[in-house]
Amino acid sequence: MGAVGHLGMKIVVAHHHPIIVGGAEFAVRNGLSELVARGRQVVFVHEDPLLEGTPLAPPRGVKSLQISPGNEAAILAELRAWQPTVILDHGLHEARYLALLQSIAPVVTYVHDYNGSCVSGTKLHMFPTPTPCTRKVGLGCLAYYLPRRCGGLNPATMMKMYLRTRDIRKVLMENEGIILSSAGMVDEWKRLDYPADRLHVVWPYCGEPPAGIDAATFTGKILPEPGAPIRIMYLGRMVPAKGGGVLLEAVQTVRRTTQRPVHLTMAGDGPLRPTWQQMAGRAMAADPQLTIEFAGHVDAAQRSHLLAQAHLFVMPSIWPEPFGQVGVQALLAGVPTVAFDSGGVREWLQPGVNGRLAGARPPSADNLANAIREIFVDGDRYRQMSAAGPRTATRFKHQVHFDRVDAALMAAVQSPRRSRG
Repeated sequence: MGAVGHLGMKIVVAHHHPIIVGGAEFAVRNGLSELVARGRQVVFVHEDPLLEGTPLAPPRGVKSLQISPGNEAAILAELRAWQPTVILDHGLHEARYLALLQSIAPVVTYVHDYNGSCVSGTKLHMFPTPTPCTRKVGLGCLAYYLPRRCGGLNPATMMKMYLRTRDIRKVLMENEGIILSSAGMVDEWKRLDYPADRLHVVWPYCGEPPAGIDAATFTGKILPEPGAPIRIMYLGRMVPAKGGGVLLEAVQTVRRTTQRPVHLTMAGDGPLRPTWQQMAGRAMAADPQLTIEFAGHVDAAQRSHLLAQAHLFVMPSIWPEPFGQVGVQALLAGVPTVAFDSGGVREWLQPGVNGRLAGARPPSADNLANAIREIFVDGDRYRQMSAAGPRTATRFKHQVHFDRVDAALMAAVQSPRRSRG
């Protein structure tokens, strides 16, 4: 980066979890390593205790501190004595802790989801059909939460979540900056009247093309011959918002209407896996030309192997994904991608260039099936979309990501608004 004043910065990185739960924790872990590599002094603060799971494991030399009601005064005193230059928050759960950190140093929050801008955190109405929500969060959301099944059916839980969202949003308004992963997320926070000059778009770092694929020379995959199976891949958590059930319905339609064998690989795990496996079993019993396998959790090497075999990657999320990093990873492997047209997906999915967008109002199985079929209509067009994948996805580079994070932190440090005690 080379900007004056960056070297020697003392940064507190804060997050709710000390273990790997999802993509946000990988971002925290990678960010901690990169900050250290760039010569920053770093302290990691988390709320949850280190229980079962894969530890987030900060780099050697990075001190980890758990903040809790029993020790918050001591932790804050230690941080204040350390005199951090800036605080990078990745999503503390307690608004009160974030407000206390704001009294120590300028704070920039990396908003990975809809924390602070949606009561349920999903921006999704589940009833009568799943539909992305475009409302500005506020008191009026309470009138929609139960009837539209935004979350559960417990009024007490609804009120607790509303109050927490209100408090988080109020505290975030006092931040020196917010980092967001896409222009769609910037629009969300502009609707909440957050100052545009404190909003920073930072694309996630999504990896590099796998071995054997040079973005400049890759000519694309070729569709299988008629009679050979179309291989479709899903990778993600198996929870309602990720839309695996919608995909399982859609591939049945694709199989019938294309009259081609379809092989679907469902990679990942989660509470809905048994339900989706039952759906898959019924679908295969009804159609012997449809094969659905569940690969479970996969590591990076296994993911690359599955993408090498796939003709199409589908990201069927019915909630508006803030970005959709896994879709970019598919493009890097030369696999055209289909996703619902909502959230930050258009940041990387260019319809007709590297994949197709399915109508998201509502995000239905029929809309998804139509988009999937369009991928396989023309072999030459398919190959062009495959070849375009790595070229269009290599802009989400490691250095670009961390340079933008650094720029957001420096903007907070240099902000004329600062009046810290």
